[in-house]
Order: sequence, then structure tokens, then C-alpha cells
Amino acid sequence: MLGAIHDQMKRIIINFLSMAICCSVTAYIAYRMGYQRCGDAAQLLRYSDATITLDALKDLRAGHVEDGIRNVEAICLSHAAMVYGDPRFRERFPGGTNALVGEFRQYLGNYHTNQDDWPVVVRLRRALASWHSSRE
Repeated sequence: MLGAIHDQMKRIIINFLSMAICCSVTAYIAYRMGYQRCGDAAQLLRYSDATITLDALKDLRAGHVEDGIRNVEAICLSHAAMVYGDPRFRERFPGGTNALVGEFRQYLGNYHTNQDDWPVVVRLRRALASWHSSRE
């Protein structure tokens, strides 16, 4: 009888250790895959930023100020729309960026008064409105 209980305990411990090892390996693989995928997305974003910024610099150096500003605006407003439209950002940095909400609103009010403006401007306006109303 004691030997049967001993064997059963061995199987339970072996099964538990096997499951723990399998879960650990799976978690590690999933973490590495997610980290790689996120890193790839960040690199692609940096590449597109560098490309657009280089175009803007070339335009500004050549005296094409309007084209340069439009390129820099594309980056800035796109990033702002992503940041302010992300609820996770709000949770991680509550109140930390409220000053910029006003500055972005003022910039859009001064330079982007056309309601049929770029889709990113419309998205940013919506995000800023929801950001502002959720902070008061």
C-alpha cells in the first residue's frame, strides 16, 4: 500500500514538473516572438520616420519650406494621433501630457481649420477631444 502511494506521488511530481517545464518553454517562446515582432514594428516605424524626415530636410535645404513643413507635420501629427488615441498611454501616463493637448489643439486651430483635412488630423482631433474630456 505504501509503495502504491509512493509511486502515485512520483507520477504527480513528474507530471507537475513536466507541465511546469512545458509552460515555461511555451512562455519563453511566446515572449521572444512577441518581442521580435514588436521590435520589427518599431524599426519599421523608425525607418519611415527617417525617410520622411530626410525628405523634409532636403525640401527645407532646397528652400521648399511648405513641402518640408508638410513632411514634418505628417510625422508629428501621425505620432500624436497614435499616442493620444491609445487608451494604454492614458493609463500609463495619467496627467503627464496634458500641456501638449492644448498645444496640439492650438496648432490644429491655427494651421488646420479645414474639416476635410488629412484623415490623421481628423483622428487626432477626435483623440484630443476624448483625452481632454477624460481628464476633467
